[in-house]
Amino acid sequence: MEIKDIKEALKNNQLSASPISITELSEIMKYVEPHMYIDSETLDYFYSIPIKEIAESSMPSEMLEELNAQGWSVSKDGENIIVYITKPTSTNKH
Repeated sequence: MEIKDIKEALKNNQLSASPISITELSEIMKYVEPHMYIDSETLDYFYSIPIKEIAESSMPSEMLEELNAQGWSVSKDGENIIVYITKPTSTNKH
């Protein structure tokens, strides 16, 4: 997979929050290691993966469709794909 293919596949996604599941994340982790960060302005958590790492991995190109559906988008600098994590809804009624 080439860097331009990755950017092309995700170019229409806007920066957003996604309820990405552990199952989806573990599928991604078969190929690359997402890094979790905190946005210093909003204090929201987000995952980031360097596009170069994806291009160099054995990730199948079909997985770009899944990343697209999960809400991953290209960062402003064009070096990473990122997705913000939605806050879990609490089902605990204590």
